[in-house]
Amino acid sequence: MILRARWVIDRRLRLREGARLDVGGVRGVLDLGDSILMPGLVNAHAHLDYAALRERLSPRGGFTAWIRRMNREKSVLTMEDYGRSIRQGLEESLGFGTTALANWICHPAAMEKLDPSPLRVWWFWEQMAWRSDADPRGIWRSWPRRVADGSRAWQAALAPHAPYTCRREILLAAARWSAARSLPWSIHVAESWEEEAMFRFGRGALHQL
Repeated sequence: MILRARWVIDRRLRLREGARLDVGGVRGVLDLGDSILMPGLVNAHAHLDYAALRERLSPRGGFTAWIRRMNREKSVLTMEDYGRSIRQGLEESLGFGTTALANWICHPAAMEKLDPSPLRVWWFWEQMAWRSDADPRGIWRSWPRRVADGSRAWQAALAPHAPYTCRREILLAAARWSAARSLPWSIHVAESWEEEAMFRFGRGALHQL
């Protein structure tokens, strides 16, 4: 199939007027008219399970106040709510031209009823394990299989949340687990001034929290 458009942005981000693109498959020419044909967008950090909360959260009061509001809102959400939010986020992403994204997820159970999506998604399972009895390592083994069941375009990854919400041994274990499987992993470091004040000076709203 030949796609033709008024403007084409190729994979090297060169803008060409009146260009065409051979995408293979069936024969024929599809004229897209006065439009721009371009590679799909990449969202490098998404939280689709919170898509439904975007009208209910605001940055007023700083990072710690935002965390408190987030925790209150999350306390009443069900797995069905999370699932609907993820579906909504996937549909909106595709509608706006995003074809690949890295998504951080707190509750893998919310994925269980998702239909396969054409988006390429890395699912970063966020780990919060600051208590001595919280040890998630035993259930990581099944994580890649649970993700791959949804779509072959989906990949599993881990995300120990932050240095102050994940014990050292869990953080290091997540890094080793990821390296052994050639998978990426992620951690939040120095996101806000309130974290800086907590770590460097032992004070501030987040330190009190």
